[in-house]
Amino acid sequence: MKKLCSCFYFLFIIVNVIHAQDDYFEIPDSLQQKTIGELSRLSRANRNKNIDNAIIYTRAFLQHAKEANNETAVQYAYMYAALNTKIKGDDDASIRYAKLCLTYFQKDSRFLGQEFQTLTLLGVISEEIGNDKEATEYFLAADAIAEQLNNPGLLATSTRNLGKMK
Repeated sequence: MKKLCSCFYFLFIIVNVIHAQDDYFEIPDSLQQKTIGELSRLSRANRNKNIDNAIIYTRAFLQHAKEANNETAVQYAYMYAALNTKIKGDDDASIRYAKLCLTYFQKDSRFLGQEFQTLTLLGVISEEIGNDKEATEYFLAADAIAEQLNNPGLLATSTRNLGKMK
């Protein structure tokens, strides 16, 4: 019994250390004086050019946003992190970041477009990993937002995604 308790304690410590490492990021000196807006722009600009740089900019963006208690910027940083990790092929991290920002975007109707994008990303990832039921649910939720916004581009995207699922 004592060995079993020791094992659980050891696993608890390992999981917490790994989680703490994921949250810790030391901003490079060259980015210390950048504003949240500058880091956001750098992250977006580098996403298709150099994903590794985009990730560094996003992590700095996230840390600056947290330090400034700017909840909206934090959520955008999570969205960028979700997109970056998806590009890098880390679907688990992408889902985790997307769900973090989705809970925020769902609280405020000003962010319906961002909620649509996040739901679509979650649907795409779910479809790719073979979870068709979950993908369909995300796509249906995104479709409801597209209809609410009455946006032809979003409606076309949601219709295409739902069509793929049939």
